[in-house]
Amino acid sequence: MKPKIKLLVAYATFISISDGLLISFIPEYARSLDFSIVLVGLVVFAYYLTEMFFRIPIGSISNIFEDRVMIVIGAVSIVFAGIFYLSSDVYKFFIYLAQVALGFGFSITWVTVPSYITRANGSLSIYTFSVGLGWLVGPPIGGRIRDVFGFVPLFLSYISMTLLALIVSIMFYRQGSEESQDTVSISETNLRTLISYIVTSIAYSFKEAYALLSRGGKILLAALVSFIMFMSFSLSFSIIPLYIRETLRYSSFLLGVFTASNTAAASLVRLLSGKVISTFGEIKALIGGVAIAGITIHLIPSTTTKINLIAISIVWGLGAGVYLPIAFDLIAQATTEDERGVGMGLRGATGTFGAAIGVLVLSKIAGMYSVELSLKIFGAFMVVFAVFLAIWWSLRGSKQ
Repeated sequence: MKPKIKLLVAYATFISISDGLLISFIPEYARSLDFSIVLVGLVVFAYYLTEMFFRIPIGSISNIFEDRVMIVIGAVSIVFAGIFYLSSDVYKFFIYLAQVALGFGFSITWVTVPSYITRANGSLSIYTFSVGLGWLVGPPIGGRIRDVFGFVPLFLSYISMTLLALIVSIMFYRQGSEESQDTVSISETNLRTLISYIVTSIAYSFKEAYALLSRGGKILLAALVSFIMFMSFSLSFSIIPLYIRETLRYSSFLLGVFTASNTAAASLVRLLSGKVISTFGEIKALIGGVAIAGITIHLIPSTTTKINLIAISIVWGLGAGVYLPIAFDLIAQATTEDERGVGMGLRGATGTFGAAIGVLVLSKIAGMYSVELSLKIFGAFMVVFAVFLAIWWSLRGSKQ
């Protein structure tokens, strides 16, 4: 593995650990600030709205500042998110600033890093495994810190981990630029021209993303599955923590174990994705994973014991785990090398759009009725969505 790829894998691992340390516990923290369930949904929505807006243009912006610069900017933003979280106990609105900073930083990370790795012919399976590893160890550690020490030490632990990631991003930057990446020299232009170029590039990237989506086929399938899968992922960072902590009265550590079990199962499936795909086929495995995830989410409100909760989480992870490597592969098949950054951004944008819509609607249902009903409704919807995808893809194949 090339040294620069190793640094990016290390960076992604530190970022995913920091993400795991914190993100499942933000709803509980918002509740400790006397936020209602609907306001908790708005806090989570702020994160996904930011990601939704920035995911697509990040590829074009990287062509201005280079990937290595963008990665450092993302790392700095993620560090500042921790500072805003730490300050939100005094200034409550800072929690929204933290979510925006986190969303911006992760938009850069989860678009630029895999896009760079694919261009450099690196291993996406190693990258996705390292990210999964971070999400595996982060939640239980974060839960234990929350239970024993409280939120302030949790935020300090997060900041420490993100500072390590920032150091690695600077090391990556110091490795030098890529000759194959066309960039704009900032020193050769004035500020007004630079801003105009950025705006034009962002507008063009959205236009290019729409053109990619209009092709239909594999790129549209990847986008639709991203929409529903991200919507399901957002549950782990919105109403499921409230169900485990407030309804079942279990510890933050158990919430962390629930999240880690899901991640461990998903990571295992990602490592074995080649065998899964060769057995079932790429499309069947992808759509089947959506159906399995929907069934398990529907069953969560009927599950009250710790063992059953963990079992449900594992099965959910097994179903959802095939999504990421298959989605990356579908996008790689449907795009040229020059389009790949926008293609990855499109996947992320449609996904975060689904997550943002899901958080708003499901939090509203949870606030008006109950968290349990909200989970049951979404689980059933996800299964129906999987059936729709299967029928649509089958009809599309019969016409060709």
